[in-house]
Amino acid sequence: MQGPLRHGFRRGRPVEAKPSLGVGSCTARARVRGCHDVLAAAGEVALISVQRWRGVASHFNTGTAFDATVFQLMGLLVAVAALGIIAVTVRALTHLQASSSMRLAILAGLLLLVAGQVLGQLILINGATVLHADPGANLAQANVFGLAGQMKVSHAVALHAIQVLPGLAWLLSFTALPERVRLRLVVLATAGYAGLLLVNVAQTFRGLAPLTLDIAALVALTLSIALLLGTTVLTLINLFRPRPPSRSSTPPSDAAQNQPQLREPTTT
Repeated sequence: MQGPLRHGFRRGRPVEAKPSLGVGSCTARARVRGCHDVLAAAGEVALISVQRWRGVASHFNTGTAFDATVFQLMGLLVAVAALGIIAVTVRALTHLQASSSMRLAILAGLLLLVAGQVLGQLILINGATVLHADPGANLAQANVFGLAGQMKVSHAVALHAIQVLPGLAWLLSFTALPERVRLRLVVLATAGYAGLLLVNVAQTFRGLAPLTLDIAALVALTLSIALLLGTTVLTLINLFRPRPPSRSSTPPSDAAQNQPQLREPTTT
């Protein structure tokens, strides 16, 4: 029987799917095409860290030739990572083998991750537009849509679905709940997370701050958070609930014989 994190693609060797973009996508493709998307993402993070260490902005910073080169290289690395993410998502849609709950969690996380790449591209387009209209604008304004829409918030929410949803499904795999119940909980959590993202996207592209909510947005946000927190609480309750003793009509001696065992070689 496969462990909670063991899944595979139908064509190829089994891989270990974990609720982490880097590890999951790398192990899924390392034997065939390498980890180019993971390395590209790591390279972008490294460049951002270098710029932060230098005390300058990492994004939209073209003040010097070096800063402009770093920003352009970051854009190239992001493009490589995005293409890798899309490739992994397409393959997972057709070849991923997992329990129903884990499969839904992984696929939903990957699709929202792709949405995060689109939102990231929109940040770049918005930033280029803002800085072209006003070259002297504060670089922080490049991440603001309209008056107060925080584009980074919805971008971040979309990116972290690949950790939250498979992580929840992974915890559910340790409970005594039947698979149909685990699937329902993952469906509810996915709906809650998608709702959270939609509320953030709507706030952003209406030019509103994340917490400047009207009644409709407040209701949608409350319902989304309730679904996420509710499924999390139920998961934790069942995770720490003692498992009921298993009942079997097979006598203990027969049941032991049905278990795979390693037998010592016999000698005559």
